[in-house]
Amino acid sequence: MEREETRADWARASLPRHRIRRDYIMEDGYAAFERLNTEAELRSVFVVEFVAADGSLESGIDGGGLFKEFMILVCRAALSPEYGLFAACSDQTVYPFTNSAVLHKNAPQLYRFLGKVIGKAIYEQMLLEHQFNRAFLNRMLERFGDAEESCQLMRLILQKPER
Repeated sequence: MEREETRADWARASLPRHRIRRDYIMEDGYAAFERLNTEAELRSVFVVEFVAADGSLESGIDGGGLFKEFMILVCRAALSPEYGLFAACSDQTVYPFTNSAVLHKNAPQLYRFLGKVIGKAIYEQMLLEHQFNRAFLNRMLERFGDAEESCQLMRLILQKPER
């Protein structure tokens, strides 16, 4: 209810826009989410503008659909076993790939980014294509399930990782 005034089309015009290139969905998504460091920033409306290959803005006004498309595309890329952050079980559920640091020197930062993305998806009540392995979910989420618990999850994600 606190965000209701930012949901109207007229209010979206004043919100910051995140320019996302489809061919660089992970890089641009990472840069956009890197700037979201507080719970309030993660809860705020995320307005997406897709940039075409020639650098021009794609037509379309984000009334929520472009944001959902962005979330689906970034999760599809990041959770794909081909990207190297996650591996797939025989039942096609995914879990963190233990050797991801070999493929991605910034793997901890990428996992943190993906945690923000998934926390945002939970907060926005979005369904994503990939499913996490049940054992990984139970370990990670400690059986969180409702909206308030997803906010608790976002708070955990925002904590700086210990080294």
